[in-house]
Amino acid sequence: MRTDSGRPARAWVWDGGRPSLDLVNTYRDRKGCGWELLREPDDLGAWLVAAGLTSAPTAVTPARLR
Repeated sequence: MRTDSGRPARAWVWDGGRPSLDLVNTYRDRKGCGWELLREPDDLGAWLVAAGLTSAPTAVTPARLR
């Protein structure tokens, strides 16, 4: 699945070795234009499940995402 910008949707990167580094890696292409994978609250909820930090999607508010 791709976003309106043509970038892959939820293309998580798990090469940090720990959740804190993998969370930082949700900001992609730092040397280019840069873009964030966690754009909507539901994105963060899905990331938390994929990272193994929760077993079910967690309700995330816009304020919490910021």
